[in-house]
Amino acid sequence: MQGHRRAFTLIELIIVTIFVGVGALLALPKFVTIVNHARANKAQSQIAADMELATALAQREQRPTRLSFDSVALTYQIADRSNGAVYLKRSMDAKSEYRLSALSAHPSQLDFFPTGVTAGAETVWVAMPSYTRSVAITSAGQVRMGNP
Repeated sequence: MQGHRRAFTLIELIIVTIFVGVGALLALPKFVTIVNHARANKAQSQIAADMELATALAQREQRPTRLSFDSVALTYQIADRSNGAVYLKRSMDAKSEYRLSALSAHPSQLDFFPTGVTAGAETVWVAMPSYTRSVAITSAGQVRMGNP
């Protein structure tokens, strides 16, 4: 008795390839949404951490620091309020790992004092298509992350 080798035919391979391709096309929008949500959440966490950093720098240096947002360039920076020395500048535009579609803050700049308090409350919004997160800091220096 002679053994027969069994293999896939070209038609079978083409059909399987078509099914895999259609499945990938159906999953792609959901994958993009998940990636955008993850980027917005990461940006939200980074801004909260940088607000706490601004407080810590003011206390360590015993000088007021200023957190300034540029919603057009999608950047922000932490600088010494008196001499303007920049401690940190962070970009969240399309060239960064965050790739935000919008970054806005009200007010656009906030001062942090060595006592641990701020000049007022501030809310920052980070946005991706159809997904927005917020970070708020109170005048007492408490940082909260949430939905807008």
